[in-house]
Amino acid sequence: MKEKVYVDLSPYWPAGKSIASVYEQLLLEGNKIDRRTLSSAKSGLLTKSEFATLVKLRDWVRKETGRSNLAIDDLLRFEPEEDK
Repeated sequence: MKEKVYVDLSPYWPAGKSIASVYEQLLLEGNKIDRRTLSSAKSGLLTKSEFATLVKLRDWVRKETGRSNLAIDDLLRFEPEEDK
């Protein structure tokens, strides 16, 4: 069975934080991540990204949640891919 993989930050996204505020926070920390990428990851629909971006997202979630042992796999959601 084939699976589709999504980056899903929704379980970790801080309540009350907007895409714009996270974008600015990351930019001030020297981590530029496109707003569309953040939006897709927040909604759990990010399917394509560079490895470096995944590391930056993981590091940001670690900082926001205090979970220093969080792995990139924890940010991924797997769903069965429908046959066409």
